Amino acid sequence: MRGSRRGCAEEPSWRGSIGEDAARCDARDAGVHLDDDILAFFREAGPGYQKRINAVLRAYMTHARARTPPDSDVAE
Repeated sequence: MRGSRRGCAEEPSWRGSIGEDAARCDARDAGVHLDDDILAFFREAGPGYQKRINAVLRAYMTHARARTPPDSDVAE
C-alpha cells in the first residue's frame, strides 16, 4: 500500500549495516522513480539497498538543512 507506515517489528536486522540513525520506526512506503543506473548501483551491494538509498537521502537532507535557514525557500 502506497504511503503506509511500517513499524519496527517488520524491519529486518540491518541496523548495524548503515548506522543506528537510519533505524527509524516512522518510515513510510513510497513509490519513487529512480534512474536505472542509480538503482543498479545500490542493488549491486546486496540486500538492504533501500535502506542505503534512504541513508543517502537523509545525509543530503541533513546537509541541506544545515546550509539553509528553516524559513527560507530552497530552490530546486
